[in-house]
Amino acid sequence: MFWEWHLEHSVISYERAERVLEVFRIACLQPGDIADVGCYRGAFSSEFCRFAAYHALDKQVHCFDTFAGLPEFGKHDNSEATGDQRYAADLDEVLTKLTPYDNAHVYAGNVANFTLDAKLCFALVDLDLYQSTRDALHLVMPQVVPRGWLVIDDYGAEPWWPGVRRAVDEVLDESDWDIWHLPELFLCVARKLP
Repeated sequence: MFWEWHLEHSVISYERAERVLEVFRIACLQPGDIADVGCYRGAFSSEFCRFAAYHALDKQVHCFDTFAGLPEFGKHDNSEATGDQRYAADLDEVLTKLTPYDNAHVYAGNVANFTLDAKLCFALVDLDLYQSTRDALHLVMPQVVPRGWLVIDDYGAEPWWPGVRRAVDEVLDESDWDIWHLPELFLCVARKLP
């Protein structure tokens, strides 16, 4: 079911999506909720909700996106990376797709404008740009429980998204996290130390 949905509603590759879901399933063994920061059209958010419901897990899914596309590119970003594609998603479409799940919470707007009080076992950050990625990391990192997981998409995806690597390298502290860079998948995976 997820793969049919994924092909229609995501721009991430099958291999990357599989790795994200693998880490997500491991993270669900820990207490805490789930954050999908940069949920776009809701492919991962709906799968996170479905998985939690199917396994009767008491986990809320916090879904963040501007729903207006990428914000302004900064000096650490490649403004030519997207061409005409700005990755805007239809908020109503995402809300409709998440309607079957009472554990979904959607936050529309710039991630810098939100706070999150929930403890997290897992967070996926996929915001493509330097400042947005920094803001997302500052939002979710303090909330991740010990042994919780963080996945950042587009890490090392140069020349398209150079700001992601820079933001992660500046913010993610190796003294608090085990960190794995997966260059073939453009992912950074981190587990918070106990």
